[in-house]
Amino acid sequence: MRRAVALLSLLPLLPAGAAAQVLADAQGIDSRIDGRTDSGPAPSATERLARRLPAELLGYRRMGEAESLRQGSAVRYAPADGERILVSVMVYASEDSGTPEEALQRASAETEALAGTGRYRAVTAQALPPAATPALAEAAPGLRCTSFTLQPQQGRASADGLCVALQSGHLVKVRVNSLSQADAGRAGRMAAEMAEAVGQVFATAR
Repeated sequence: MRRAVALLSLLPLLPAGAAAQVLADAQGIDSRIDGRTDSGPAPSATERLARRLPAELLGYRRMGEAESLRQGSAVRYAPADGERILVSVMVYASEDSGTPEEALQRASAETEALAGTGRYRAVTAQALPPAATPALAEAAPGLRCTSFTLQPQQGRASADGLCVALQSGHLVKVRVNSLSQADAGRAGRMAAEMAEAVGQVFATAR
């Protein structure tokens, strides 16, 4: 319950479409979270991996424990300074999710489809090359990133950054939703930096 309260407390900071996309992206197209009780089954492989993520990462604080998703697990982060940003780190079994390219293509299509919901006038996508660093190449092989500018029918635009990579034998998706600045490039860079940090955590925790 505390995990749900923590996430829901931040979702109102995002426009309705972006908030819905945070949930839909993590839970699958049908937008359902499978319930898990304290007396439920042992943690899945994705949850065990998600639990390795620290309480603070790159200056962002974790919002509660790992969440069970329909096909994986997730950890949410928010900045300590109160900036209106939500970072979602989602871990899926790679055999169920395809390649990073395929997963990014699906997630990008779902985001761009928000332009047809009536809440947004336009959703603009921009592919971003991964940072060419040895650490990133080792920690996040096959990293693929895209950034988005979401222009609502009314109000200010928001930015999304989305990165997907294979890490520790799992497909890891990092999504940054930002209302603080409508800077898609910044959101994409933040997602890439977080993906690199996540990959380093997983690599050293083996």
